[in-house]
Amino acid sequence: DITIIYDNCRFNPDLYYGFGFSCLIEYGDQKIIFDTGGDKLAFFHNVERLQINLDGITHIIFSHQHWDHTAGFKEIINRLNNNCLIYVPFKFDKKLLSQIPKSKKVLILNNIHEIEQNIFSVVLKGHSCVVKECFTVYEQSLVINSGKELIILTGCAHPGIKNILMTVQNNFANEIGWVIGGLHLYRSSTKKIIDIIDCFNIIQVKNLAPCHCTGEKAIRLFENRFTGTLHNIGTGASLYI
Repeated sequence: DITIIYDNCRFNPDLYYGFGFSCLIEYGDQKIIFDTGGDKLAFFHNVERLQINLDGITHIIFSHQHWDHTAGFKEIINRLNNNCLIYVPFKFDKKLLSQIPKSKKVLILNNIHEIEQNIFSVVLKGHSCVVKECFTVYEQSLVINSGKELIILTGCAHPGIKNILMTVQNNFANEIGWVIGGLHLYRSSTKKIIDIIDCFNIIQVKNLAPCHCTGEKAIRLFENRFTGTLHNIGTGASLYI
C-alpha cells in the first residue's frame, strides 16, 4: 500500500498540501517513508492525521537533497528509532548528512541496489536548473518487484523519467505496472511531453499516478494520449497495489 503524505494537490481536506512530495510505502513487514515534502509543519501534521506510527518505520529514503523533499530532515531523523535505516543517494548534501546522529545507520547508494527483498534503489545522475544555472544532482528512485509487476516511485525524476524507465526495463524482467511520483515536466514543451508519453506507451506502463512536479499540462496530455490508466491523486490518497 502507498499513502501520499505530502503533495502539491490535496485529496483529503483535513491534510495540508504544498510544493513537494512524500509518501508511506507498506510492503510486507517494511514501512518506508519516501521523502518528507517541502514544509516541516505540514509534514508532521499530516503524519499525525494519517495516524502513522513513526516508531514502526523501518526505512526512511530520500530521493534527493532538494528542500521540497527534505523538510524537517533533522527532526524526522531524530524521531525515528535507531533501527530505522536511512538511505540517501550518492553525493547527498553534506550539511544534511552532518545532522544525522552517529547512533543512526545511514547508507549512501549509487547505481542499483536491493535494499530489502524485492525492494530496489535505483540512483541515476541528473540535472536541476535554476534560472540559467544547471547543477548535477543524483536522484534515488525506488522499484518494488511484486512478483507479477514492477512499481516505480520517483521524487522529481531529475535524471529524466524516460531514462529511469529504460534503466528499469533493462535491469528487471517483469513489466512495469505502476509509475508513481513527480515526473518534472511542469516546464517541458508539449513535444517533449508527447515523446515521454510515447515511451510510456511503447514500454506498456499499465498505471500512472503523477504527483508533485509533473505539471498540469503534462497531466492533460497524459489523459489524452496515455494508453494505460491515469490515476489523479494528492495528499492523503492511498493506492492499494
